[in-house]
Amino acid sequence: MGLETGGVEGRKEQGTVPQQEQLTQSMALGRFPAHSPCDSGRWPWGKDRRNKREGPSDTRTAHMGTETMESPSLLLCKGLLLTASLLTCWNSPATALLTSKEMRFSAAEGAKVLLYVPDQEENLLSFSWYKGKDVNENFTIAHYKKSSGSLQLGKKVSGREEIYMDSSMMLQDVTQEDTGFYTLKTFKEHDQQEITYAHLQVYKIVTKPYLQLNHTSVKRKRASVFTCVSPDTGVDINWFFNYKPLNITERVTLSSEKHKLTISPVWKADAGIYQCEVSNSFSSKKSNPLIMVLAYG
Repeated sequence: MGLETGGVEGRKEQGTVPQQEQLTQSMALGRFPAHSPCDSGRWPWGKDRRNKREGPSDTRTAHMGTETMESPSLLLCKGLLLTASLLTCWNSPATALLTSKEMRFSAAEGAKVLLYVPDQEENLLSFSWYKGKDVNENFTIAHYKKSSGSLQLGKKVSGREEIYMDSSMMLQDVTQEDTGFYTLKTFKEHDQQEITYAHLQVYKIVTKPYLQLNHTSVKRKRASVFTCVSPDTGVDINWFFNYKPLNITERVTLSSEKHKLTISPVWKADAGIYQCEVSNSFSSKKSNPLIMVLAYG
């Protein structure tokens, strides 16, 4: 279908409609086709992206009481021209009313997370996303202007972003390097501006640990040392005896990092099943059970 609305219509009023509109870069945050989707009258995604969730891999957690929202439609080509060019400086009115707030999000490594700030669509004129807390052209991810329907990509775009018209941004295949602040700056009617600092914490899924014991068969009144082996760092370690949390006593002690358990001296009641568990703020895994038996003689 032809381009008859949105940004093109705005240019008709000025009498400067070009003969042909083309995308200047064959990508839409990693998803634009090499040809203009307007040629066929639709984007290659077909259905609304809300129908493409993938269960556990579609992780979107926002704190401060924000509900997890349905992903709104992407910037579609119904008369909207998305120009993928580097963002140039955009000056705001000197008398603008500026407010700011902070939100927190979390996701597991390898998942996707939606950085969504509620109540942004009403009276929205334009918005920009930045990597970090500096509202600076050099840290721009993308800038969207409603009047022209243009989406301009900045220097910090990675190709894993998806930008939505309600000002939310989806990050895909996140890594621990993505942890940090992202800044959303919105411009609304009546010279209203709002800055939202969105902090993203990407957690690593811990690896399953395993137990080592100096002697699986221990004589009474001798010492027994368990070691919880895990390749992960910065994790918490907990111990279990017969599938219940282990009681720490004068005989049963832990090393400062909690990865070693020492029982000295060993009593008959200490024979049984031992496990260790490693965890971080996002995941936890237990070792396989290890049985310690008491040898007589």
